[in-house]
Amino acid sequence: MRRNHRGFTLVEVIVVVSILSALTGIISLSVSSVFSVRVRRCATEINAFISMCKVNSMSRGGDIRIVLDVDDNGGIRGRYYEDGSPGAEPKSTEIFSDANVSAEFTVGGVTTALSSDNPLTLSFDRSTGGFKPCAMAGTEKIYCTSISVTGGKTYVITLVPSTGNHYMG
Repeated sequence: MRRNHRGFTLVEVIVVVSILSALTGIISLSVSSVFSVRVRRCATEINAFISMCKVNSMSRGGDIRIVLDVDDNGGIRGRYYEDGSPGAEPKSTEIFSDANVSAEFTVGGVTTALSSDNPLTLSFDRSTGGFKPCAMAGTEKIYCTSISVTGGKTYVITLVPSTGNHYMG
């Protein structure tokens, strides 16, 4: 008498499910690491852009500043200016990320999403090396204290207003 063995044994099913779950885990780690690399690179480039502005502010005269905002494609953009007059053209423009990365900044304890409507302007006081205030409230000077770059993982650039130092953590 012949038996008809249709289907899979329990051991075969367990082996297949184990292999599929291991592959899923590896793929998800790969995807998250790709996004983490983009976010880290963006934060590192913004940090370097701030450094370039500080060095140029200390070595040259004039109103040197950078403006961080979001371009028409949703990417984070930095524009470098050496002329403080209204309507001045940027000396250079850098695109730090695509639309999959976002940023926000904290000024006076208030966190705001970086956008084309909410740009962040940073400049340095040549005499002290510290950041210039982003705003004034009466006699109180209000400074930007951090920039957070997010896209799966978050990197924070901490700004020290009195010294002009900044670091990524």
